[in-house]
Amino acid sequence: MSALRRILITGTCAAAAVLPSVAANAESTVPPQDRNYLIAAHQTNLTEIALGYRAQAMTSCPKIQEMSATLLADHMRLDQMDTAAADQLGVQLPTLPTQEQNQTILNTSTRIGRDFDAAWIQAELAGHQKAAKAGNAEMASGGSQPVKNIAQQTVPIVQAHQRDLAAAAAIC
Repeated sequence: MSALRRILITGTCAAAAVLPSVAANAESTVPPQDRNYLIAAHQTNLTEIALGYRAQAMTSCPKIQEMSATLLADHMRLDQMDTAAADQLGVQLPTLPTQEQNQTILNTSTRIGRDFDAAWIQAELAGHQKAAKAGNAEMASGGSQPVKNIAQQTVPIVQAHQRDLAAAAAIC
């Protein structure tokens, strides 16, 4: 075996052994609350995006049609922030919403018209309430300033969505 080949093989094996521990060390430096917040926020955004697309196709209420476009844009932007921070901090994000969130999405899939509208608003209000609570908790006691900054930007948007959803519930 040539010396160059031995160096390449040795270097590749060493890199393979070190890289997973580098990623694990990066993630282990992120406080658990901050890691959990990024994961929960990402999964919430995935859910909100799915529900937003569903509302675009299924609603019978013009207010929900209008709101769903705003919610989609906002949650896509928020998810880009969450994903960028997670990448920077070495936090691995799941690719799907939680089982409970998937069930929420499925619960709206068999409904149409006003029945859909009521179920969608209820799901949105519940999801936004959880998101606001998680964001407030992160701002109060998170350990990573970049993650706290995301929560500080997220909470006012979520609160605006809650107000819009409450208004839609009154007319849809």
